[in-house]
Amino acid sequence: MAVMGCMDSPSLLMVNQMRSSACPLTKKSALLVPVENQVRELDAKLLLVCIAANRGIPSIIGPKREVEFRIASFPRGIFLYKS
Repeated sequence: MAVMGCMDSPSLLMVNQMRSSACPLTKKSALLVPVENQVRELDAKLLLVCIAANRGIPSIIGPKREVEFRIASFPRGIFLYKS
């Protein structure tokens, strides 16, 4: 499993299972996971992202405002959002 920070935003993390040298985000949709309250949500959402990465699903996790601000630059995928 690889964890990489985004170059232009150190608060966003991309997690994926490294199976090839090519970037998986260009070939496969990603799981986008915004975190609103780190104290309450971070552990569970990190577990979800790690399980998704083990199954080969690239995932992006970060602060809710940052993910929402940059959503247009991410590949199409599943946006895990609670209301």
